[in-house]
Amino acid sequence: MISILEAQILRILSLASLISSDRHTQRFDDDEQKEKTIQSLIREAHAKILENKVQKMSIGLFAQQQHATLSDDIFLYCAETAFKCRSYEIARSCLDAFFSTNPEQASEQFIRAQFCKAQIIQEQSTTLKGDELVESVNRALQCVLRAMNVALQFKTRYAYLVHEASVHYWNISMLLFHDNCRKHLLPTIPTVVQALQDINDADLGWRISYNVNLALCYDEVEQVDAAAKALNTANELMQQALKTNPNFEHKSLQDNIFRAQIHMGRRGLKKVQSSGTTSGNAYQKCLTIIQLVKRYDDHVF
Repeated sequence: MISILEAQILRILSLASLISSDRHTQRFDDDEQKEKTIQSLIREAHAKILENKVQKMSIGLFAQQQHATLSDDIFLYCAETAFKCRSYEIARSCLDAFFSTNPEQASEQFIRAQFCKAQIIQEQSTTLKGDELVESVNRALQCVLRAMNVALQFKTRYAYLVHEASVHYWNISMLLFHDNCRKHLLPTIPTVVQALQDINDADLGWRISYNVNLALCYDEVEQVDAAAKALNTANELMQQALKTNPNFEHKSLQDNIFRAQIHMGRRGLKKVQSSGTTSGNAYQKCLTIIQLVKRYDDHVF
């Protein structure tokens, strides 16, 4: 049973979340007024949490036992809502409060907290460059992997959280997914690809996209065999998807595979061809090979 204080905080945070998502019936004259209302609600909820913390620190042990105790869920919900409403400092404060309670790690709450922490770091990373960006992104990705590892221990129950972790990883990793930076993802992206395979994730299109990205990461450090293997896997998953569902929306994914094969063609025709071009129509296959041969000839001659 939740306390009166918890109920008050939940009501305030729920209202802020509703207004933020435009599902609240109240209408505002402009976006600025709406934003001020949201931030005011977030600050009010946070103030109640801090007040409760201060009161507990200033009274004796016996009195603490009689004092209203806020659950871990309140701290986490406040952090998630504050992040959603772009109140990043309050989100960080509430996360600190959550982790200070030494929460059970084998729990959905711990996993969600790691996701929230990763997103906060991601937000901070958007203004960084160079080594600082790489370091910050990797810190965020480690939070995601920490959550994923917990979810994998209970993959029958938490398979959906493994998938959610892969979504967070994807979004954060895009900060490094460009030329000469993809290599920094190699210590971690194979773990995500393997995790999706371990839970036999039903979203084959998602797994195809991940294997294409993995191939591009390997290609950047000239690990051609590993890159070709990843593209092979992408092709195999494509065939599996088409066999299972003839209406599978495959064109854009297929184009991504072909573009990756063409991109890898600069490493040498033979290696890239080993990844196969078994999916798609004959015209696309021929076009791919022609472009690969042209790149190979340009490289040699």
